[in-house]
Amino acid sequence: SNSDSDSNNDGHDGTLEPRDKRIRAAQRRYREEREEADIIDRFFLIARSQLHEVADLLENGNPRNPSEYRLGTKEKEEIVRITGMGLVEGVAAGVATFVLLRRGPVMIGRYVARRRQGRMSTHGSMNTRSNAQHHSQQQGKPDLGGTSYKLSDPNAGPHTSTAFDPYKVNPHWPRPRSFLLRAVWFWFDATISLMTAASVSMRLSGAERIKTQVSDLPLVEGHSLVATTLCKPVTQELQSVHRQQSSAYHRLRKRMEDGEDTPAALYFSGIIAFVENCERRTAMEERLRFSKGLAEDAEVEIPPPGVPRDEPRTHRWDQEMGDTGMDATQAGDDWVDRLTQDHAWDQDFK
Repeated sequence: SNSDSDSNNDGHDGTLEPRDKRIRAAQRRYREEREEADIIDRFFLIARSQLHEVADLLENGNPRNPSEYRLGTKEKEEIVRITGMGLVEGVAAGVATFVLLRRGPVMIGRYVARRRQGRMSTHGSMNTRSNAQHHSQQQGKPDLGGTSYKLSDPNAGPHTSTAFDPYKVNPHWPRPRSFLLRAVWFWFDATISLMTAASVSMRLSGAERIKTQVSDLPLVEGHSLVATTLCKPVTQELQSVHRQQSSAYHRLRKRMEDGEDTPAALYFSGIIAFVENCERRTAMEERLRFSKGLAEDAEVEIPPPGVPRDEPRTHRWDQEMGDTGMDATQAGDDWVDRLTQDHAWDQDFK
């Protein structure tokens, strides 16, 4: 009996062990995802606080240069396009689906009924002509019950057929006549239409497209409120995250290298692209100031068509111009040196 109980305990432990491993693995995965999400939340908090600060300054304060806190014309167009990405197409698809579902069955049913009515009318007219000929032949024959003659109406024969028109009985045919059933069909059509609209909108506004559009905002021509407000604090926070060298940071880099489509990895790659485009805009602005002989803090607008994607970034241009301020900032900080060179992140991942 002792051996039996031992074997039962072993079997019981054997069934629990894989489950415990799965539980521990799920807990570890949840903890890692939470740590990675915390890194992304840091950037969201910075963006939210900066935008609130600008809004409060414009509403209650007196900014030194109000023109700095305005959306550029091209920037405004890009933001409107991002917020409405896939919306118009989705609404159009939903409306078209709803109209098709509501009117399609009625139109198809009416077409089929008219075809059937036409065939029945043709068949009825043929029967009428046949009956007329038959009755004309019988008109001259006497009735067996007497000497009188029986005259019949050729159009009142027993074989005369009239086509049935379902719309005289139910104008909504082939939809049910009952109000309750018609209401059920209405909500069914509306649900299918909404699902179609959402599907089209989501397909046309994928996360990858939104990430690209947002990270490219610093490249727009003219003035950029996003670049003025967010570029510096987001870049500083990215440098801080790198210097901390947390395990979550290394996991995000690994997920980006492996091409994993986790939300945190997607956001983090977008943040890196945003910072790189900020550096490109800064380099072009400083080049414009230098060529025009303007002060370092003078406001300049990027000429059309905007900042090129292959624009050298701040570090390269400052090295060519011999900017000692940037060199001093980079002293002893390998991260800044790598961040301000094109493809630095790709080199880290290889």
